[in-house]
Amino acid sequence: MLKKGSQVALVACSNALTDEKNIQTLVAFFKSQGLEVRISPHVIAPQGKLAAKAKARADSVMHYFCDPRVDAIFDVSGGDLANEVLPELDYQAAAQSRATFWGYSDVTTVINALHTRAGKASVLYQARHLPLCAARGAEWARWLCAGEESLFTPEIAWVQGRQMSGVTVGGNVRCLLKLAGTPYWPDMRGKILVLEARSGGEAQIRTYLQQLRQMDVFSQVSGILLGTFSQLEQSLGAAAAQELLQAVTGPKLPLAVTRQIGHGSDAKALWIGRELQLQRSGE
Repeated sequence: MLKKGSQVALVACSNALTDEKNIQTLVAFFKSQGLEVRISPHVIAPQGKLAAKAKARADSVMHYFCDPRVDAIFDVSGGDLANEVLPELDYQAAAQSRATFWGYSDVTTVINALHTRAGKASVLYQARHLPLCAARGAEWARWLCAGEESLFTPEIAWVQGRQMSGVTVGGNVRCLLKLAGTPYWPDMRGKILVLEARSGGEAQIRTYLQQLRQMDVFSQVSGILLGTFSQLEQSLGAAAAQELLQAVTGPKLPLAVTRQIGHGSDAKALWIGRELQLQRSGE
């Protein structure tokens, strides 16, 4: 848990940002909460470039992991380039670090690699959303001051099954699948698989789910927690991802859905790499 006076660091493993105002807004929010903020030189993109070299971005992350004064590292990036840093990270040093890593979207690759290679839990969340959503900002403040956990407990609805338990893995489905066939792919046996997406229409989401099926993932996991699928829902409605998933998993795999995990600015945070137990209420 963070506390007032903690040092936090902002990094960018994926495409760097082009609008410095977003970072200034987040820095102001963190400082208003009594946090000290350090910023990687690679957060803002050099003019005409997507991001610094992978080694430089990874070294920046490791610099903060190895600094005992830093309690949290917030990746504020997104896009396509995060998997470039995976071979450059020092997983042993990350495992020994006190700092918790936060990120989402393309940074799903880093979060799952940290779990797989370092046994380290991270938080699936984009910190840049905190100043944009009053409800999440208030939950953050309560967590910071009193350890109240509502920021990390999304509301769910059961679709099939009655309970699931296991360590959570996953995140953005497109980016998670970049890890297939690599040493960073998580062991899916007995896990709760979290899936969400920003981009991807019906064809893209169907092929992602089919790849997971062909990798035998759905027979290994204990259940699936399904978040929002932004582009798909815009064209086919809020239930579209659930229907596509059920078409490839069948009726027996436990499945719960939430509107509070995904790319919306009102999304909540979720631990990846930590034990989670979900059960129908009243049982």
